[in-house]
Amino acid sequence: MIHAKLQTGEQAGTYVIPEAVTESELLDMAQRLARRRLAKGRILRGPASVYRALQTRLLDRDHEVFGIVYLDNQHRILGVEELFRGTIDGTAVYPREVVKEALRHGA
Repeated sequence: MIHAKLQTGEQAGTYVIPEAVTESELLDMAQRLARRRLAKGRILRGPASVYRALQTRLLDRDHEVFGIVYLDNQHRILGVEELFRGTIDGTAVYPREVVKEALRHGA
């Protein structure tokens, strides 16, 4: 369960919150849903689904990150990782490290 106060709705992908929640609880629920969207084995079916999956996860960052979503050839998630962190307007990326991590994940 994502949160004790959150219930699944009648339609797939919908949720109902029958009682009041705080802003903190709501943000916690959103982060948990975002982590589920990026769970190992989930399929990403195009740029729009990648955007939806990453949007909430990266929303609260106050700095640049270079992250990777590792996929197999059927677009199933093998892993998600933030490799590099930078300042508010940039980050240094080292291609050799990117390739090493991709090979380690079998992507």
